[in-house]
Formats: sequence, structure tokens, C-alpha cells
Amino acid sequence: AMVIQRKTQRPVQFELTEPTRSAVAAWMEKAHLRGDQYLFPSRIASSPHLSTRQYARIVHHWAEAAGLDSSLCGTHSMRRTKATLIYNADFGERDQLFRRIVTAAQRQVLRA
Repeated sequence: AMVIQRKTQRPVQFELTEPTRSAVAAWMEKAHLRGDQYLFPSRIASSPHLSTRQYARIVHHWAEAAGLDSSLCGTHSMRRTKATLIYNADFGERDQLFRRIVTAAQRQVLRA
């Protein structure tokens, strides 16, 4: 997949794993979203997409629900630093952390 980076206006390519593709497709179906809509629309009518503050609250909630220290899991650190640390962790530990975060995220989506 590819997106245009807002800061540089350059295309950025990234990989979506099959489980991620399936999760996104399920979310789009549940939320009745089309391909031309924001994946995470705002609940506020004046804004078409989730705000950075709303996103920060969600990340902190997922971290807490996964049993992690949410003060160490900010939106910026989750972009690269925390993701890299989780990826580079011992496979069993990484798998356990990933499952905890995904489970927390899934619970929140199912409640939406």
C-alpha cells in the first residue's frame, strides 16, 4: 500500500500483512466505509477524521488494556520506536506483547 506523507508530500510505501488486511476489511464493513472515506472518521460532525488527541487517547487505552505502562506508549513512539522495540524483542515476548495490544484494540473496535 502507499500513502502520501503530509510533511514531505512524498509517497511512502508500506506493507500490510494478511491479518492486517483482514482486520481493516472487517472494520470497513462494520463501519460501512467506502474506499474513498477516512478509515477512522471522527465522531464530531465538523471533522472528517480522527484528531491526533482522539488517537492519543485510543493508544493510551490500548496500552493500559494490554497491561502496559501507557505513559511509555505515546502516538509518536508507537510510530517507530516502540514498534521497533517490539519487533526486535525475543519472538515469544514480541508475540505476547503484540497479542495483548491487538486484543485490546479488537475489544475496543467491537464495542464501537
